[in-house]
Amino acid sequence: MQKLNIPKTDLCASPLVLGTDYFGSPVSVDLSRLHRDASGYPVEEILQRLESFRQAGKIRCAGFANWTQARAEEARLAAQRLGVQGFVASQNLWSLGKVDLSKADPAWVYIDEQFVRWHTGHSLRVFPYRTQANGYFRRLEQGTLDQVSPRRSRESTVQSRGKPRLFQWLRRPPFI
Repeated sequence: MQKLNIPKTDLCASPLVLGTDYFGSPVSVDLSRLHRDASGYPVEEILQRLESFRQAGKIRCAGFANWTQARAEEARLAAQRLGVQGFVASQNLWSLGKVDLSKADPAWVYIDEQFVRWHTGHSLRVFPYRTQANGYFRRLEQGTLDQVSPRRSRESTVQSRGKPRLFQWLRRPPFI
């Protein structure tokens, strides 16, 4: 197996790119997020590498994106065993509409109802993408919830979850 490579150069360059390199003294990145799971590597190795960045002051917290619930749970338990901070947030696909994953990027991981309960139960924050379901509000206003623009139809198809539930989510998201 190849050695895990989480580029330290990216973390060192981030304060410069983000404009937080005040007077030559870079401030740590508040939330460093792994864009995809490196599923070929043990979560312990990933967590230890991230913890070394945290201990060195390069990052304050770490999050993941597009990890499955099983892998996220594996990481949560590993962080407890190792006595490290672990992940504090996730960024997976979650939407006001129901997504047809057969038309989505195969690397996207959807937060279904079970994964919502997992996030809630473990107080893990979520920064979801595709939250407005490819124009949910515009289609709600126009009465065309069953339609997706041709430009977006390759990516995902959305079905309404219902107007009352939409407003319930906006008032009180389940895991924020």
